[in-house]
Amino acid sequence: RNAAFEYVDATEAYVMVNPTTEDAPANLFKAAEIAKTVGTFKKALSLYDWVVNTYPESKQAPMALFLKAFVLEDNMKNIEAARSVYEQFLASYPDHSFADDAEFSLNNLGKTNEEIQAELEKLQQQNQANNNDE
Repeated sequence: RNAAFEYVDATEAYVMVNPTTEDAPANLFKAAEIAKTVGTFKKALSLYDWVVNTYPESKQAPMALFLKAFVLEDNMKNIEAARSVYEQFLASYPDHSFADDAEFSLNNLGKTNEEIQAELEKLQQQNQANNNDE
């Protein structure tokens, strides 16, 4: 855990001193993932924001925004903030491979896993019935 904190701190310092290096967004993204893994969610959110706001054209920016929404939803239970970030993701990256995931998450915010599973089973049954009618 201490090594994780040291890594995150060192990464932040490195990027502050070298903000234009090609690997800055990737390093920040990795630090955010480590912060999330050790449960420092506010730190992870700030690092995701750093990637999105400072390096919006980087390949890490879309995932940073998506994962920010996920952390807000899943780890911090802040449904309204998660909703806003998922909507921002869809507006900013409508063609990203995670757009369907963001849409699914947005449509299921606040629902329990059991509620989502029941809805999916109902949809599956409807699809099977429609296929049988054809």
